[in-house]
This record gives sequence, structure tokens and C-alpha cells, in this order.
Amino acid sequence: MPSFIAVLTSTMLLATPVDPLQKPPEKADPTQIQAILTSDNLAAWRDHILPSDGDLAWTKIPWKVTFHEGITAANEKSKPLLLWVMNGHPLGCT
Repeated sequence: MPSFIAVLTSTMLLATPVDPLQKPPEKADPTQIQAILTSDNLAAWRDHILPSDGDLAWTKIPWKVTFHEGITAANEKSKPLLLWVMNGHPLGCT
């Protein structure tokens, strides 16, 4: 079974213009960069922002809601079961 990694991104409002087609300056202050949307770079921004099929691969995994469902499905297919348990906010924001 393949492994998948989910990547979460956020968008910040910034102050200096940047074009997704150009590489930002090496020592740019990320709090001072502003994304400028024009009709010329709309497609580039859309492609930059939208998740790829690889980014969304985790949505195709048939997740089970309960431990019992997972054990039953794993036993039927003779597959291992990953039990991911944690305490706190799922993004580590505790």
C-alpha cells in the first residue's frame, strides 16, 4: 500500500509585489511580500494554489471511522492496520 503525505498550506497577506512565475529575492522578508493578481498571471496563480492529484491522494484512501471497522477490514484482506492516536489539536496547535 503506498504512503501518502498531506501538506497543509496557508496564505498570508503581504506588502511587496511578487509574481508566481518569478523566483522571490533570496533575502526577502516574507511579511513584506504581496501577491499581485493580474490577467497575465491568473493561470499561473491558479496552478500554484490548486492542489495537485498527488496532494489529494489521501482522500482516495478508504478511511475507517472506528477501530473495530479497521480491524474487520484488515482481517478480511489480510492487511496490516495503522492506528494513529494522538492527544491534542491535529495540527499541533496546543
